[in-house]
Amino acid sequence: MKMLFKLSIVTVILVLFSNCTNKFIDNNMDDSKGFNGSFEIINNGYPVNWLIFKPAIQKGNVNFIIDTIDAKQGKNCILLDAKKVSGSSKAWKKPGMENQFKIKPGVKYKLSLWLKNENSSFYVSWITATKDKKRHLRSKKFIETEISFSTWYYFKEIIEPAENEELLLLDIVMDKPGKLWIDDVNFEELIDSVQYKK
Repeated sequence: MKMLFKLSIVTVILVLFSNCTNKFIDNNMDDSKGFNGSFEIINNGYPVNWLIFKPAIQKGNVNFIIDTIDAKQGKNCILLDAKKVSGSSKAWKKPGMENQFKIKPGVKYKLSLWLKNENSSFYVSWITATKDKKRHLRSKKFIETEISFSTWYYFKEIIEPAENEELLLLDIVMDKPGKLWIDDVNFEELIDSVQYKK
């Protein structure tokens, strides 16, 4: 019985690890490289310190492109060229990417990024969580649109963490096929209001 119990624990650990690795591209995370919000540091075709959703790429539903021609900031931007999008409610099964930030209650943060959209429906959301990520506390889609815009637009959002909120997850997700460009993502302490500008 004890042996069966031990095997069950090992099986659960392996399944959890497998589920995690199946969600994201295996890309080196390197704290010494910084946030990499302008995607200047690339490893094996993907930006360092970003979690890239794996299933859509594996199935060939999206081309994940480091665009060196049309960057807003620096030399690179990200182009997600989606041919097909999963109907799943789980974001990580769709074309997209994620980042994570440490946050503290009582501090205001500004999250900002530049985007261009061609025929896609997409959203950008944030989720607050406990430090161990066992509990998601709040979430908000602060950008959600299917409107195309061929020039770069700037979006920003102010976030005020509440008690027990120690981690913020940023998700950029495509809901319909099309092309989505992303550049110059920033996360900083600053007091301001939500808005966008051309």
